[in-house]
Order: sequence, then C-alpha cells, then structure tokens
Amino acid sequence: MAGKTNYDKLKTKFAQKKQMLADMEDDRWWKPTVPSQANTQLTQRVRFLPPPDGFDSWYVEYGVHYRIKNEAGDFISITCPKKTLNKPCPICEFVKGLWKTGEDKDKAMASSIGCKTRYCSNVIVLGENASEVKVWAYGSKVWTPLNELCVGDSGEVIPFDDPQIGFNIKITVGLQQTAGGDFPSYTVLPEMKPCAIPDKSVLGKLNPIHELITKRIKSYDEIRAILYGTVTEDSEKEVTKKTVEEGSESEPATATTEPTVEEEQPVVTEKEPAHAETVEKVATPASVARPTREDLIKRATEAAKRKGQ
Repeated sequence: MAGKTNYDKLKTKFAQKKQMLADMEDDRWWKPTVPSQANTQLTQRVRFLPPPDGFDSWYVEYGVHYRIKNEAGDFISITCPKKTLNKPCPICEFVKGLWKTGEDKDKAMASSIGCKTRYCSNVIVLGENASEVKVWAYGSKVWTPLNELCVGDSGEVIPFDDPQIGFNIKITVGLQQTAGGDFPSYTVLPEMKPCAIPDKSVLGKLNPIHELITKRIKSYDEIRAILYGTVTEDSEKEVTKKTVEEGSESEPATATTEPTVEEEQPVVTEKEPAHAETVEKVATPASVARPTREDLIKRATEAAKRKGQ
C-alpha cells in the first residue's frame, strides 16, 4: 500500500536549508582563520569600531543555544530570545526542567543545550580590505580580556575602539586538541601604539549588528517545534509539564555560562544581540586620558595571566 508525501514537512526542511545557505552567503560576517593543525598558531590584526549611532557600546551581548537538531537532521544554533530580548524561550524552559530532575543524563543535556553568552562587534580586518566593515561574533575567551583592557578594575578607560586614538588588536588563534575534538583557542593583545583607523569612510558603513542578531530570533512556537524533535519522548514527558508551569528561568548558573572548551564548535567559531539597554556603557573617549605604553603593557599582561589561570 502506498504512503503519502508530507509536503508540510518538506516545505519546513526546504525553508531551513534555504536559511542556512543565506546565512553562509552573508559575507558581512567574519571570523579569524583557524590553523589546520594542532600546535600551530595564526595571528591576525583587527580594529574594533565604535557603535552605530544611537548605541553606546563597542559590543552587543546576546545568547545562543547550540547542538539543536532540526527536522533535516542538521545540528544548528538557535538565537535565544530570553537572553537576547528578554522574551520567553522554550529551550530555556526545557533546560530548567532538565536540571530539576537531578538525573545525570538530563544534566548533561541541559549543559549541552543551555544558553551560551556571545558578543558581536563591527571590525575592520587589517591586512585585508581595511575599507570594508565586517561583523565578528565571539565568546567570553575574546570578550573578557578585551573588556578588562577597556575598562579594567582601576576605573580608568582605554578607548581602543576610538577611531583616532584607539588601538589595533592582535588575535592569535591556536588549535587545542581535546577528547571531544579540536577547538580554537585565542590570545588577544593590543598593539602598544595608538593610531587612527586607515580609512575614516568606514564610520559611515557600520553594520546594524542589533538588527542582524534580532532578525535571527524565531518565534516561540518555531523554536519549540525544533526543540522537541531533538529530545526523546520520555525526556519530553518528564520535564514538559513542570517547565511550562514554572516559567522560563534557566538554572543553575552554570547552565547559562560557556563551558571551558565547548564554547566554540570543533574547528569553527560563531555569530548573533541584545537591546542597547542591556549592554554596559563605556565612557566616551573625549572624557578620558590617553593611557601610557606602560599602562597598556601592565593591563594586557594581567589580563593574559588571568586568562591562563
């Protein structure tokens, strides 16, 4: 007896594939080149640009859920509406329920698909086309030393994104071998001499990174449909009722922070924001003194030490 083609399912798969291809073809996104072999390093130089008009930080913060399998059988990342826009997220709700079961297998799944914090900035890549503005999305291993360099603990500000008195940033990427695969590792340090950007016209070409991120956010129902295609029937029955009843806060705290090595997918990096209201304010360059060479060396060294601990 003949079956019947499920055209609704085929349409969904087609739309998902089309979106994936569109994302891959958007050449505004950039990521550092990762070495092809372990124990080797590649260094690239970038310049972070100031925020677009109307925003007040050189980065945008947002959330991503990884390792979600869609109907086409591909593992995808999903921008978290809760972390990004403070809207309900079915994955965060599901993760909360997983943590509450106390089962090791559920904790492992919660850790795997829990929301990871990401950051996004406009940059120019020096040594390539310095008149072309790119969008770079990165994790805490890059953001932490940059933020420490920028605002530090002393209260002074180093405005490295300032077009006139800012600093170029060196990014050294290595390949870290682990049991779960080979992952990129990053060292981020400023060049010690402040300088102006090579082409001032880029300030009129800043990408609307807030829009690029928020347009990726799927509806609650869309995310839920994708999510429950990735979990077992037993897992769904076990946690669905309590997650729906108890709200959408993820827990514990470790569920929403980035793992030490899983932050990046094997030999890949990533990308996606939050409101301007959710990012920290940085003092304007005009209101701060230019740091000395010794100040920069000291701060960069301290940040590198903390990163290595």
